[in-house]
Amino acid sequence: MKKLLLVICLISLVGCANRVVPVTQKFPTVPDELTTPCSDLKDIPENTDKLSVLAGTVVSNYSLYHDCKMQVDSWNEWYTTQKKIFEEVK
Repeated sequence: MKKLLLVICLISLVGCANRVVPVTQKFPTVPDELTTPCSDLKDIPENTDKLSVLAGTVVSNYSLYHDCKMQVDSWNEWYTTQKKIFEEVK
């Protein structure tokens, strides 16, 4: 009886060992929320003859540009680092 039980266990283990399920992982794509473009820069009003308005618009545009650049650069750095780690694990 013990030999029969041993043979049944052995056959079931060998049968399970021969099943290979191919598993492939794909690195996730970027969600659309993270690929939104930066906001447009502000225009200087046409009838402006004051230097303070011109300077304020330039400062505002520099601020918008640098904020957007920092956000995009940080996202790109994080994404490439995570993708590199993901590919090394394979």
